[in-house]
Amino acid sequence: MKILVAILLVCSALAGQSRVDLTKKYGAAASETFKARPGISVTATYGPTGGITELLIAPESTGLIRSKRNQRLSKDLATQIINELVSASQRGKFVMSTFMNIMCLPENDCGGTSDDYEKLTVYFNTTDKADIINYAVVQWKK
Repeated sequence: MKILVAILLVCSALAGQSRVDLTKKYGAAASETFKARPGISVTATYGPTGGITELLIAPESTGLIRSKRNQRLSKDLATQIINELVSASQRGKFVMSTFMNIMCLPENDCGGTSDDYEKLTVYFNTTDKADIINYAVVQWKK
C-alpha cells in the first residue's frame, strides 16, 4: 500500500501543472501563445477586460536557452500573419510610417519601423537586412 501511494505521488509530481491548475492558482491568463506557422508563434496579451491589447509575432523559442541571434523571420511572412489577425477595418485609417533609430545596449537591437494607424501601431524590429526581422508587435491604442 505504501508503495502504491509513493508511486501515485511521484506520478502526480511529474505530471506538472495544467492550465486549469494555473488558472485556479493565479486567475485568468494575461497572455497566450499560439502557433501561427511552423516555427512562428503569436503571443496575445490581454487587458483587464479580456480584450487583446498586443500581439507579438516572433520565431518560436522553446529551448532552455533563449538566444535571438539566429531566430528571425521574413517581414513578408510577419505581414501576412498580421493581415490574417487584424483586418484593415480593425486598424482604422493609416496615419504614417516611422523609422525608429533607437539604441538599446548592449546589442543595439531596438531599431525598426513603425506603421501608425488610427486604432493601433505595428512595429517591426529590423535586422541589417531589409526583408528579415527579429519580431513584430501589433499594439492597440488606449
